[in-house]
Amino acid sequence: MAENITDLRNHLFATLKAVKSGEMELDRARAVNEISKTIIDTARVEVDFIKTQGEGCSDFISRLKVLPCLSPETALSASSGIS
Repeated sequence: MAENITDLRNHLFATLKAVKSGEMELDRARAVNEISKTIIDTARVEVDFIKTQGEGCSDFISRLKVLPCLSPETALSASSGIS
C-alpha cells in the first residue's frame, strides 16, 4: 500500500512493469492510475494549504532532497516555475 509519494511512485512503476510483462490487465492498471491521480490531487491541496500558511510539512511528501549543485532557492524556483 502506497503511503507516501515515494511508495506511490514505486507502486506505479511496479504497475507499469506488470502491464508490460502481461501480469496485469490494462483495466486494472487504469484503475490504479485513476486512484493515484486522486491521491496526488489530495497531496496538491495539502501543499497549497502549507504554502498559504507559510509553514508546515506533509506526511505524504518528504522534504525536497536538493542536488549538491543547486541551492535550495534555485531548486524551489525551478520546481515552481519562478525565474
